[in-house]
Amino acid sequence: MRCGLVAAALFAAASVAGAAPRVIVLEPPATSEHAWPSGERAVVAELLASDVELVLRPSTALNLDELELEVLEAATEPDAAGAVGVGREGLQGIAIVAPHSGRPPVLVQDDVRQGAVAEGAVALRVSEVLRARRFELPPESKRRNEAPRVEEAPPLSLWPWVALGGVGSRGASSVAAATSVGVRVPLHPWVSLEPSGGLTLGGLPVQTAAGDVTLFLRRVTLELVVAPVTQRGFSAGAGAGGGMAWLSAVPRAKPGYEGTERSTQVSLFALRGFAAWQTRHLKTFLFLELSVMLPAVTVRASGTELSRLGQPWLSSGVGLGYSP
Repeated sequence: MRCGLVAAALFAAASVAGAAPRVIVLEPPATSEHAWPSGERAVVAELLASDVELVLRPSTALNLDELELEVLEAATEPDAAGAVGVGREGLQGIAIVAPHSGRPPVLVQDDVRQGAVAEGAVALRVSEVLRARRFELPPESKRRNEAPRVEEAPPLSLWPWVALGGVGSRGASSVAAATSVGVRVPLHPWVSLEPSGGLTLGGLPVQTAAGDVTLFLRRVTLELVVAPVTQRGFSAGAGAGGGMAWLSAVPRAKPGYEGTERSTQVSLFALRGFAAWQTRHLKTFLFLELSVMLPAVTVRASGTELSRLGQPWLSSGVGLGYSP
């Protein structure tokens, strides 16, 4: 006797599932000499335990060859994950399994005289074949079940750089060439620490009523920079920080005055803005930095202040950075 309640439940589940992937089980008529009811029940129970959607469909096949054709046709239905037909030929219990992929059907068989052992072995093999092919469903089903890919952020790496530009100051007669080097140390994709150092090339000229003075500067600073670290293409940023500056003066006194070489050390506070163009490994940037020296650097003659420098101190130039 067929398990009518199980079949009715399976048909109801299939109608609710709609277009969900399903496995079609074709059953020969109970009066057919090829019918194997106990084997079919074992296959249905095993597939239900495998958590697949089942549809039981009557077969009109008069022999196993016709059953195989029906199985192949059912497996090609758009929402089918596969199809299986269960029957017997003499003492051999047979299951014909066709995955949706269109590959040749798999023939599973065992000796029906072994009873439940044969039924269980055939059912387990059918489940294994269909379960393996469940991962080859149509692409839209795969895309629906796949977890979205998360792109990994590029790693944060150091950016050593070198720059060439000019410096000037209120009280100076002209600008002087300068060079600097530094390294950008990322703390976050938008925040970095940047230690740097620089010096003037040729000295900064200062003209006074008592003579001319050439100033030479060396400095070290540590700045907090806000700018995209890994963004390619054009970007802008800003930095702020402080450090120390060492200045030495070489005077050329006018007649009636006597010049003395002096040196001093002052604190330096800076604000910097820049625009950069970045590729994977290279960064080219233009910068403008406004600094204040505390205390100010003064040039005096006979106790009288002739010039005040370093408030403000302005530097600008172009730099090139590289990251491995």
